[in-house]
Amino acid sequence: PVWSNMLNSLIVVAGAVPLTVVIASWAGYAIAAADPKTQRRLIVLSLLALIVPVSALWVPRFAMFRWLGLTDSLWAVGSPALMATTPFYVLLFALAYARIPKNLYEAALLENMTPFQIWRRVAFPLGKPVTFAVALLAFIFHWSNFTDALLYLSSLENFTLPLGLRALQTL
Repeated sequence: PVWSNMLNSLIVVAGAVPLTVVIASWAGYAIAAADPKTQRRLIVLSLLALIVPVSALWVPRFAMFRWLGLTDSLWAVGSPALMATTPFYVLLFALAYARIPKNLYEAALLENMTPFQIWRRVAFPLGKPVTFAVALLAFIFHWSNFTDALLYLSSLENFTLPLGLRALQTL
């Protein structure tokens, strides 16, 4: 079932990478647009979130997915994308958006743009290098995500490629 496993990995990546990029970008823009005091607090909060080991989240996530009935589905494997996968991506976007001259943001405000419009028309287009980097890192993470697949998937037809290759090796 290697082709099925590869298709499952492609499905996870096709959904998780764009979701990771958008959510991390929104959060990074929110940090960059905040006042300096709030900005410092949000950066410290993101750094504290980076300190939490991923293994500490396995049991609560499993319990939540079991309660929601999402175990043994690709939704559980792609779920880290809903939290921008890692706070590191959020910090990358925040740094990139903070480097954009404030005059551009102020000009957009003078044009009566909403924060979403400023993000979409000013910040996001100017952050293309960071967007590419985060998309590439998210692709690598989701494509090779063995642990989440091992924890949440139990049927062979739902295995992603890393888990399917491991299953072939143990036969």
